[in-house]
Amino acid sequence: MREKFKNWLYKNILPAAGWLAISGYSKILRKKVYGKKRTEEIIRSGKRVIFAVIHGRQFMVYNTLGYRGLCVMSSTSRDGRLQADVLKRFGFNVAFGSSSSSPVRALVGMIKLMQKGHNGIMAVDGPKGPIYKVKPGILFLAKKTDAVIIPYVFSANRAVIMKAWDKYMLPKPFSKTVVFFGEPYLPSRENDKNTIKKESEELEKILLDNMERADLVSGWKSNE
Repeated sequence: MREKFKNWLYKNILPAAGWLAISGYSKILRKKVYGKKRTEEIIRSGKRVIFAVIHGRQFMVYNTLGYRGLCVMSSTSRDGRLQADVLKRFGFNVAFGSSSSSPVRALVGMIKLMQKGHNGIMAVDGPKGPIYKVKPGILFLAKKTDAVIIPYVFSANRAVIMKAWDKYMLPKPFSKTVVFFGEPYLPSRENDKNTIKKESEELEKILLDNMERADLVSGWKSNE
């Protein structure tokens, strides 16, 4: 009975509560966005794009990338499906799978959605790190769909850093948040191991440089 109630809660109450909480909380944050105009120009040109995000720096994704029909990956676990239901309420299209347990299924789902005309978004260091390390999934997806990769990072001047592997940054109420849409990165068509490694390292450096820049502009100072 308890498990049945929990399943009902996950399906019928928590998704709406999550959407409402994130939507309301986002409205009390001060926001500054950089590089969005250039990104919009690429999208208007008809070129497919994939937004590359880092785990832990995802909170503003809902506010700045929601309601665009972007496709995103989510696991088939109960928590994963809860996350998917919240994402759907923000207008995202979900491809179920996991880069750890079913990477092929997840990538195939993303490819199919992008081939239908959707753009994508992917956490490059998922599902469980190492933090900030770009894995090859986003490059395979970009090459398969002929997409441009747009580095995406956010920072805040005041935030709580969660004690988890991804050091999730939750901005404090009324804090100043900064979002950077980085310079577009177009990977080659080559799929050999050395090329993938080189391009992963290049994209990683771009994301880290943008994160450092966002931290500087926002005024964030880590205690580490």
